[in-house]
Amino acid sequence: MFCTKCGKELPEGAVFCPFCGQKQGAPAEAPASPAPAPESAGYAKPVNQSPIKKARYNILCIIGLVIGAIAIVFSYIPLDLFKVLGVLAGIGAVIVAAIGVVRCNRTNENGRIHGVLGILLGALTIIFVIIDIL
Repeated sequence: MFCTKCGKELPEGAVFCPFCGQKQGAPAEAPASPAPAPESAGYAKPVNQSPIKKARYNILCIIGLVIGAIAIVFSYIPLDLFKVLGVLAGIGAVIVAAIGVVRCNRTNENGRIHGVLGILLGALTIIFVIIDIL
């Protein structure tokens, strides 16, 4: 006679298996299915959720920042031509970055801080050159 659960040989007339404890004469129970793994940190996985789209960066804000940085560099070159170019670039940086910031607010795009920094760099360039001329 063999155990109905573990398959080991049993003495004749055994009511229980001495190896696994299964009652003989009754069909073996199916092994319990493993419990599902707990979700990490107790959060459920989202179901049928579309992937989150990241907002784009506003290119005008980034261009304004780059123009503002170029304006600062031009303003420190001791030639008068570069100081004029620095002021013109500073004005351009303020205008382009301001348009970019307004557009960021309207379209909910990223890059607002780049536009603000472009405005600051352009304004500082204009102020530095005016102070240098006086």
